[in-house]
This record gives sequence, C-alpha cells and structure tokens, in this order.
Amino acid sequence: EELFQKQKVEQDLDKRREYLREIADIIRVGDNHWVTLVWGRFFWQMHRDVKGFHPPQTVQYGFKHEHLWLDR
Repeated sequence: EELFQKQKVEQDLDKRREYLREIADIIRVGDNHWVTLVWGRFFWQMHRDVKGFHPPQTVQYGFKHEHLWLDR
C-alpha cells in the first residue's frame, strides 16, 4: 500500500519504475494469499460453443476470461 501511494505521486520516472519493480517483486514472490490444502485433478466441463478456454495450471492464476468467446 505504501509503495503504491509513493509511485502514484512520484515525478521522477526512474524512481517510479523502481517502486513498480519492487511492487511486482512483492506480488510475484511474496506470501501467497491462497493456502493449498489438497493437490488433485480439476475437471473442466465446458459447452462446445465456448471457445478460447484453456484450463489454468493453478486456481489462483487461472480465472481470467479475456480470451473466451461464444461461437454460435
């Protein structure tokens, strides 16, 4: 939160990039908000008209639907 507020008002582009890299590192390697209790198989049932769906490798990273479309 503090880094986000700093980068939001920073005028120096290099310093702002540094803040954003630090934020990205925290998001990428920081503590995960998701606790995995069980490893198992996921089965995805999809109507044949839904296109562009690729099953995610993990639950927390996969629920993005920008590439889905309905082919009718």
